[in-house]
Amino acid sequence: MNPLDRRKRLAAFAKELKAGKPITKEQTQYLVNVFERISKGEDANRVLGVAYSRGRSKKDALARQKLSMIFHWVACAIESDPTTSRELSLEDALQQAHKLFKYKHDLKYLRDKWYEHKPMQSPLRTWSEPDSPFHP
Repeated sequence: MNPLDRRKRLAAFAKELKAGKPITKEQTQYLVNVFERISKGEDANRVLGVAYSRGRSKKDALARQKLSMIFHWVACAIESDPTTSRELSLEDALQQAHKLFKYKHDLKYLRDKWYEHKPMQSPLRTWSEPDSPFHP
C-alpha cells in the first residue's frame, strides 16, 4: 500500500477515535505493534507506512490517483443510464477524459492502462481502495 493510501486510512482511524467509536481487537493489536516498534527505536514514518521507500515517490502515487480518477470518470461515462438513454463508447469516453483531465500521456497509453487496471474500471468506488482519489 502506498503512503498516500496509508495516510487516508490513518486519517479515517483518527476520525473514528475522535468520534468516540470503540476500537476493535485488530485495531488494538495494530496500535500495540506500532507503539512497541517505535519504542524500540524504529522510525515512526516507516512503522506507520507513511514514508516512501526507494523507487517510490509521492509524485508516482499522485499520478496513480489521477489515473484512478480518470478511469472512474470513464467507467461512469460508459455505464448506460436508463433515465436518459445516454452512454459513451469506451473510445469516446477515453478521448473525452484525455482532454478533460489534460492527461500527459497519449491516448494509446491511456487506453493500454485502462485494460491493465481492471479494478479501476468500476463506477462504484470507495476511498479505501488502492490508489483511490477519494478521501474518507
